[in-house]
Amino acid sequence: MRVETIEDPTSAVAQALIERFEATAAEKGGWLDQHVR
Repeated sequence: MRVETIEDPTSAVAQALIERFEATAAEKGGWLDQHVR
């Protein structure tokens, strides 16, 4: 069993993808806010 930590590179990659997705959604005029929330 592998222990998950904040330093886990997988988490860092996931966080970067989330931030990039949110930035892209914001550029599209709040599509994320309108269709997901």
